[in-house]
Amino acid sequence: MTNTKNEIDFKALQTELDDISSWFESSDEIDPTVALEKYRRSVEIVKTLRGYLSGIENEFKVITKELENDE
Repeated sequence: MTNTKNEIDFKALQTELDDISSWFESSDEIDPTVALEKYRRSVEIVKTLRGYLSGIENEFKVITKELENDE
């Protein structure tokens, strides 16, 4: 598979999101400003991953339709 501008590093974003989640779960005293920053970043990541997965889902549908048309 070739890299294009539209491709993302899914694993890296997933890891970053896991790290943010762990930070919220493990922090005894949370600085509200830092929490807001991390929450905002997590929302950006989720939006990016949703868009990416939606594109992948569409590709699966296209491939499945091609397969069905060949039968």
